[in-house]
Amino acid sequence: ASITVETRVNGEIMQSGRAGDMVFPITVLVSYISQAVRLLPGDVILTGTPSGVGYARNPPVYLVDGDVVEVAVSGLGELRNRVVAMGTTLERDPAGASRPDSNSIHH
Repeated sequence: ASITVETRVNGEIMQSGRAGDMVFPITVLVSYISQAVRLLPGDVILTGTPSGVGYARNPPVYLVDGDVVEVAVSGLGELRNRVVAMGTTLERDPAGASRPDSNSIHH
């Protein structure tokens, strides 16, 4: 079974693809990159994106302050980030995650 990659914005699937559809297999990419740099646990290799990118949609879709973007890779896990407008001051919540300072958000 091929590895799947899915991107959701505020819970809505925006992109979905399979590693088997990539131009180069993952093993080839890791081998090639590791010839130039030492890959360590936690390193991320960015390769591009499946179809569905926001600006190419009709109408276009752009990320805005407060959006939650989730990227899930089958068998690996999920990365979740909240979009914060430029110029917004971040503070740490008790759990250690960054969050916008509510006093500095401009609407």
